[in-house]
Amino acid sequence: MATKRSVTESGEATALIAEYVSSADFEAIPDDVREATKLQLLDTVGVSLAAARLAPGIREISDLLVEWGGAEEATVWGSLRRLPTWAAAFVNGAMGHGLDYDTTFHDALVHPSAPVIPAAVALAEQRPGTSGKELLTALVVAQDVMSRLALSISRRESGWKFDWHNSVVFGAFGAVAGAARVTNLNAAQVESAFGIAATMSTGTMELAYGTDSDLRLNYNAFPSKAGVMAALLAERGLQGTRGILEGKAGIYNVYYEGEYDRSSLVDGLGKRFRGGQEIGYKPWPACIATHPYIDSTIQLCLEHDIAPSEVRQIEARVGNLWLTLCEPLADRQAPRSVNDAKYSIPFAIAVALLRRAAPLSDFTEQGIRNPSLLDIAAKVAPKYDRSLDTLHRTSPGGVLIHLSDGRVLSKTVEFAYGDPRAPMSTEDVVAKFRDCVDASGMKWSGSRIDRVTDLILNLEKVGYTKQLGDALGE
Repeated sequence: MATKRSVTESGEATALIAEYVSSADFEAIPDDVREATKLQLLDTVGVSLAAARLAPGIREISDLLVEWGGAEEATVWGSLRRLPTWAAAFVNGAMGHGLDYDTTFHDALVHPSAPVIPAAVALAEQRPGTSGKELLTALVVAQDVMSRLALSISRRESGWKFDWHNSVVFGAFGAVAGAARVTNLNAAQVESAFGIAATMSTGTMELAYGTDSDLRLNYNAFPSKAGVMAALLAERGLQGTRGILEGKAGIYNVYYEGEYDRSSLVDGLGKRFRGGQEIGYKPWPACIATHPYIDSTIQLCLEHDIAPSEVRQIEARVGNLWLTLCEPLADRQAPRSVNDAKYSIPFAIAVALLRRAAPLSDFTEQGIRNPSLLDIAAKVAPKYDRSLDTLHRTSPGGVLIHLSDGRVLSKTVEFAYGDPRAPMSTEDVVAKFRDCVDASGMKWSGSRIDRVTDLILNLEKVGYTKQLGDALGE
C-alpha cells in the first residue's frame, strides 16, 4: 500500500519533477510508451478537428483571437488560420475536450492529452528546428507529469473530493512540462515555469453540478495557454515561485489540505511513464462516468435484443461520485444543452438503448431534442449502491432494465470499453480518427487522411515538426 504523507514531510517535490522534465531522454522511453503516445496524439487531433465544427464556444474563441491578430506562428488545427503560439494553443486546447471525446487517465479521472498536446505541438511548430523525437519526448513527459500529479491526489487517504478541477489545475503543470521540454529549459527554469503557471492553475468542479456552461467542454484552453506562456517567460528569465507544489502556501497545502501520495508523484520518475499504455481512449463522446452505463446497456440490448418499446423502467446503479450525473433528475433526463447531455447518465443510457451505440449525432442540438431519446431518458432513475463508492478512479456502473413482460435484466461493467483494462485497439483508434475527420466537415481526401495518420504514427522519423502544423491546416 502506498504511503500517505503530508506535504511538510515530502521534500522538494517540485524540484524533483523539474529535474525529470529537463533531463528526459527519448532513448529512455520504452517502445510501447512511444507507440501509445503517438496514438494519443492522433486521437487528440481527430477529436479536435471534429470539435472545430461541432463543439459549442469554439467559433467564438477562434474568432476573437483572430481578431486580436499577432505573429502567425502556429496553426489552428483544421483551418488556414495561424496565430501566436499561445493563442493557437488556446484554441486547439479548447477543441481538444470540446466534444468530451478525448483520452482519459482512468486511475485519477483526468484528461491528460487535451491540455498538454496543443501546447507542445504549437511550440514545436513555432520552432521549426524541433524534431519529431523531441516533440514525442515532450508529449510523453507532459502526460506523465500531469497523470502523476492527479494520481497523487486520487491515491491519498481522503482521495479526490470532486472539488478542484484537476484536469485544469494539473493540466497547467503538464502543459508546462511539455512546453519546457520543447524549449529545452534547464531544471531551474522548469521549476520557475511551474511557479509562473501556478498563477493560472485553477478551476473547480462546479461545472459538474451546474448546467448551461460552455466551459464544461472547452476549459482545456486555459492550461494549454498557461503552459506556453509560462515556459516562454521562464526561458526569457522571468523568475517564478520555487517549490510551488509543496510550499507553505503551495498547491498541495492550499488546494488539497496539505496531503498527497508522494510515491504516486515521484517513484519511478524517468522509468515508469504514467501516460502511455495507462491512458485510455473514449469510444463514445460523453463524460467518462457515463461509459460503464453505455457499455452495460449496449451489451444487454445485444444479448437480449431489447426494443425500446419493451422498456418500462431503467435503474442506473451509481456510487457517490456518479450520483452527481443524475441530479437534479429532471434536468438530467431532459438536458437543455449538448454540454448537459454529455454529463447525463439518463441521457447516455437512452442513446445506448435506442442506438445500441452512442454516436456523435445524438450529442448535438438536434439530438438532445429527439422525442424518442427523451422518452427513454424519462424512464431512467438512479439507484444508489454504496459498493460503487470510490475516491480514486472511475468506478463500475450498471443498469437494471425492467421490461413490460416482467423480466428484469441487469448488467454491471467494471471496466468500460476504452479503459486500458478493456482497451480499444490501434485499428479502432485509427478508425475513430477517420470518423472524426468526416464529422469535421473538412473535405480531406482519403489519401490526405492516410498521410496525416502516417505522419503522426511515425512522428519519431519526422525531421522538422513544422510539417505537422502544415499538415493539420485546412
